[in-house]
Amino acid sequence: MAIEIRDGAGSGYRAAVDKRNKLTVISTSHTEAHTISFTDGQAYIANTTDTADTLTLTATGGPIVYIKNTSTSRSLIIESMCFGSSASGVVVVVTRNPTLGTIGNENTHAPVNCNYFSGNAAEAIVYTWDEVGDGMTGLSGGTKHASFILPAGTTPIPTEGSLVIGRGDSIMFSAVGAAEFTANIHFYYDTAEFE
Repeated sequence: MAIEIRDGAGSGYRAAVDKRNKLTVISTSHTEAHTISFTDGQAYIANTTDTADTLTLTATGGPIVYIKNTSTSRSLIIESMCFGSSASGVVVVVTRNPTLGTIGNENTHAPVNCNYFSGNAAEAIVYTWDEVGDGMTGLSGGTKHASFILPAGTTPIPTEGSLVIGRGDSIMFSAVGAAEFTANIHFYYDTAEFE
C-alpha cells in the first residue's frame, strides 16, 4: 500500500522523495517563545529599569526581582535570564517560592510585551528593587534553585523554557556585590498539553 503526503490546503501538492528515499523538505524552525509571542502575544520581559537603567548593588545585597504567576490557567515559562554587571564577582541567587510578606523598597513592575502590536498584559505580580537599602524587604524563605557568579559585562543564561513557574508559584532573583547591575527575565505563558 502506497502512502502519500499531501498538503493540507487542498492545492494538490505532494511531497517529493529522491532516488535514495529521502523526503525533500524546506522548513522553517521557530522557538516556542517566538511562536507564542507572534501568534498569542503572550511573551514578556521583566526588567530592572523602573528606578534607573542600572541599579547600584551593595556588598550586602538582597532581592532584586520577584515574579509571581497569577494566571489561573497557564504556566509562566522562563525562556532566559540575562544579567549585566559592571564588575566581576557579583553573585545572583535564584529562589523558588519565597514567602511574600509586606513588601518594601520596591517598584511595582509591568513586564513589557515582546509583541509590540499586542495589547496583552502579563498575568503576574512583579516587584523590582527601587535602590533603597540593600534590596527589597518582606521576602523570606523559599528553596534556592541556582546561583551564579557573574563576570563583568552581560551574562545570558538560557533556560530554553525548562524553568516552569506554575499557577500561583513565584520566583525571586537576589544579587550581592558592589557593582552597577541589570536584570532582564524573558518569559512566556503556555498550557501543558496534558492539562
